[in-house]
Amino acid sequence: MRTNKKYNELKSGIEGALDKIPNVGVPMAEAIKNTKNSLKHLLVPGMFFEELGIIYIGPINGHDIRQVYEALEAASRIKNRPVLIHCLTKKGKGYPPAEENPSRFHGVAPFSIKTGEPYEKPARSYTKVFGEWLLNKGKTHTDLVSVCAAMPDGTGVRKFAEIYPERFFDVGIAEEHAVTFAAGLAKGGLKPVVSVYSTFLQRAYDEMIHDVCLNQLPVIFAVDHCGIVPGDGETHQGIFDLSYLTSMPNMEVLSPMNEEDLKMALDYAYEQQGPVAVRYPKDSVEEGVSYWKKDESLPDYLTSRTLCLKEGKGQDICIFAAGNMIRDVLEAAEIVEKEGLGVTVLDLRVVKPLDRKTIVEYARNHTMTVTVEDSLESGGLGIQIEGILQDAKVTNSSRLRISLGDQFIPHGDRKELKKYYGLDGEGMAKQILTAYE
Repeated sequence: MRTNKKYNELKSGIEGALDKIPNVGVPMAEAIKNTKNSLKHLLVPGMFFEELGIIYIGPINGHDIRQVYEALEAASRIKNRPVLIHCLTKKGKGYPPAEENPSRFHGVAPFSIKTGEPYEKPARSYTKVFGEWLLNKGKTHTDLVSVCAAMPDGTGVRKFAEIYPERFFDVGIAEEHAVTFAAGLAKGGLKPVVSVYSTFLQRAYDEMIHDVCLNQLPVIFAVDHCGIVPGDGETHQGIFDLSYLTSMPNMEVLSPMNEEDLKMALDYAYEQQGPVAVRYPKDSVEEGVSYWKKDESLPDYLTSRTLCLKEGKGQDICIFAAGNMIRDVLEAAEIVEKEGLGVTVLDLRVVKPLDRKTIVEYARNHTMTVTVEDSLESGGLGIQIEGILQDAKVTNSSRLRISLGDQFIPHGDRKELKKYYGLDGEGMAKQILTAYE
């Protein structure tokens, strides 16, 4: 009735007529309006929006096309007022496997329509490793609590939530609140772990600085989907976190390269008395570096912030990289060495604060210094390392920065995108050889 064209024309006519009656008209109009509003409070479910001056229509069945069409028609008749149509829908409606398991079908790889099962068994991911660490650590450390923003499945904390519901907090799609809430938990003596995608953590930049870093609170940020993210499009590419996380005072930023390294990074983060961000990709840990030095285990983060993964036979080229890019860098090094050049590869496990001493030492001993990152150039590792070398007056080596430059990255497969932007082994080797000539 409230959106009916004839009703609204009649309403406008009555209001106009009453306004013209001296002394009596305006008070009468106000009395009618107050009576109408009282009835609306009793009958209209969306009065929260009505109080904000928004016409509310609903709730309606969002799967009933006729109802949706009629609601849109009604809304189009309302002039000079904002309108909110409230639709109720069921995730996965119409496809039983998705209705029964909506979270799993939020983002999917190719699957059988008949059974709903994926064609390929999902590989062991960094996300899964993090989830296992959280659960195992939580068994013996009762101060450990999990905070996420509507992504318990996507960030790997679902099992922790089921076993320790009193220590799990899902704040909904409100990353800003997740960070401020975690700061409060840390202030109260707990050890909160905020699990969030890189691209969504951008929303809480201010809260990380003012609520966590300024107060040096021991909040752990498990930053998933860092670097190039396959299959989710421009909005989900985690290409900014290296720049924005390393810009924050008091924040430590770790970038592990494989499963063992990720677990060690998380253990280290738990022991710290200030904020630590551990960043890792949406990828299989099997694609990470599967070795350190064949028969040796990785050193802990207290004794080694930078690892020399490969010592070149000559002092020609030194490559600095971190995390998920290490495997491609090692492949590039092999290609370059076939051209008779010696290539040293260093893994920057800690990207904030950078290991200035080691960086300067290796740069001084090589003819060319190369930095590699699957993130933006601005504020990234390459520019930061160049600043370190300039401060140390390292002038004997030429410099090459390999990054994603200054652009948004489109939807695509990780390997295809790396190849397109010259970040696979072959592409980096080509850039290095060209620059070295």
